[in-house]
Amino acid sequence: MNVKIDVLVTTAFALVDDDGNPVSGEAIPGNFTSELWNPAGSEVSGSITVTISELGGGAYRVTFTPDAVGHWLLRIFHSVYATGGQSEDFKCSLVDWDDIELIKHYQEGGWRVDAVTNEMIFFKADNSTEIARFDLFNKDGNPNSASVYQRDKQ
Repeated sequence: MNVKIDVLVTTAFALVDDDGNPVSGEAIPGNFTSELWNPAGSEVSGSITVTISELGGGAYRVTFTPDAVGHWLLRIFHSVYATGGQSEDFKCSLVDWDDIELIKHYQEGGWRVDAVTNEMIFFKADNSTEIARFDLFNKDGNPNSASVYQRDKQ
């Protein structure tokens, strides 16, 4: 999973018994332990808070905030149901890759001006999935699609 430095990371996992049945009510201190490995290869769960909470129906949420760029490894153990642990990798960077993907769509996708609604509509690279709409105005601040001076994102 791609994540951004100094931004709360949220992931989820399921806890099941040996028969595959969801296990609830286990978000009790001591039932779970965690290991969080930073990009330098150090186990840092003692200095970076890892929080585990129950969502219900055997689903649990884990949060932490990475403080360094690089690959992180999170391992969650349960004293009965996940003694071998469950792991997830995170690639932490300085940028939000979702923002980069959106910029890519603005560059590669099409757009059109709707003269009836005075809107500019942007599409993903597939030219059919809408990603944004802008209201268009002339230099006097009136809605206009012929003499556009300003656009405001809806």
